[in-house]
Amino acid sequence: MKNIFHTGKTLLNDVKSWLKKENLVSQAHPDLLIILNEIIQNIYRHAYQLQDDQKIEISYTKNNQEIHFEIIDYAPKINLEFMHKTFVPSETGGMGLNIIRQNSEQFEIKHLDTGHLTKIVFKN
Repeated sequence: MKNIFHTGKTLLNDVKSWLKKENLVSQAHPDLLIILNEIIQNIYRHAYQLQDDQKIEISYTKNNQEIHFEIIDYAPKINLEFMHKTFVPSETGGMGLNIIRQNSEQFEIKHLDTGHLTKIVFKN
């Protein structure tokens, strides 16, 4: 299932409503909503640099064991070196990436011709 969202004030509520409608919040990994929230916030803050009305596509597939999410943004390419670093949480950040890594089975970001593809896998 795929849905398109736009950055702005209602983005996180829109995604949360969609996940509930798809019955993913109650069935999936207990921290799924928190982790997707962290990913979407990072896209909005870092990739789109807080620009509103930018497109984010979220799709998922699920089977008995796992839920696979793909999140596509169309932001200018960012340096993905941060994916290979270990962050120590501080007042300036670093906690979200640790939460994502610790609570997912797989997490990766790669460049597309236009934007980025974020893949994340949760145990069901």
